[in-house]
Order: sequence, then C-alpha cells, then structure tokens
Amino acid sequence: MKVLAYRVSKGKGSKHLNPHDYLREIAKETRTRVVPEVTDQLDLWQKDWEHQTDWSVRVQARGDQIVTYINAKGPNKMYWLWTSRGTKRHDIPVGEKGFLAFPWDGVRGNYNPNPKTLPQGESYGSGPVEWVYTQKPIDHPGTKARLFEERTMKRYRPKYRRHVRRATTKVMEKKRKEWQRLERKK
Repeated sequence: MKVLAYRVSKGKGSKHLNPHDYLREIAKETRTRVVPEVTDQLDLWQKDWEHQTDWSVRVQARGDQIVTYINAKGPNKMYWLWTSRGTKRHDIPVGEKGFLAFPWDGVRGNYNPNPKTLPQGESYGSGPVEWVYTQKPIDHPGTKARLFEERTMKRYRPKYRRHVRRATTKVMEKKRKEWQRLERKK
C-alpha cells in the first residue's frame, strides 16, 4: 500500500545540480531514517496483540517523488489486514471436524470473537469458560475498518517531509562538494 509520498522540488543554487538526478540516493538516505520510525509507530497499534505482524517497507524514487510503501508481511499478515481494513459480511464455514467451537464466559453480550475449530484448553481468559458448539455455518456481520496505516501516516506525514528535505539537503551538499572538487581539478 502506498502510504507516503513527497515531491522533491528543484533546488536553488548550482545550475549544474538538480535533485531529480539524485532521487535514488535521496530515497536511500530517507529509508535509513524513516523505516525504523514508521514501523515503530505501526507496532504501537499491535503492542497488546497475541499475533503481531512484521513489515515490508520500500522507499523508491518515482518520477520526481520519493514514495514509501508499507505492507504487512509474515504469518500474521491477515490479522493486521482484517483489523486495519475491516471485513465484509461473510459466512464462517464449519471446520474439518464438522462443528465450530466458540469460547464464551456465559454473560450475554460478552462473547470474545476468537473462534476456534476445536477447544484448546479448559480455561479461556480470566473466568470459567463454556464452549458453545454449532454444526451450522455462522453468518459473521463483518468488522469496521480501523485504518491503522492511514491514521499513523496522517500523524507521521509532517515528520516524513522533514526527513525527505533533510535527506535531499544532505545528498545535494555531498554532490555539490563533489562537483566543486571536479571543477578545481580542471
């Protein structure tokens, strides 16, 4: 998912140096600063989760932009996607054993939505647990999207822009010094 983008403007200064010629280096410099901060921000959403996901982050130079793509990866990717983007109404089919089992503490409206195809222990949570069984598929109403990526990036965007500007300045200063060194040799 494309999350962040920043258009690199043409810099003032030397007519021989144009930031667009060095976008790959700017992207590389941006990546070293941005990736740890963004993944730390996203990890805050899932700090209490049993199934945490890993991140795949790509920073690329596209046209005159530095674009950052962030994707959930690993075995728990779907937990993140279902929670962050929500789910549509769907049927939960009966498992291989011919039934579905749901842990429930017996209090109406206090159902923990963590279905298992088979019970995995005698207790679940803090109190005594009943297992509710069914042989029929369940009509799940779906879940509301929490939009973790969008909310995180909305907060992080100003800092991202500062990082790209700093990276652009750093790379352009380096190139300016190289250019001046070459000019002196001539």
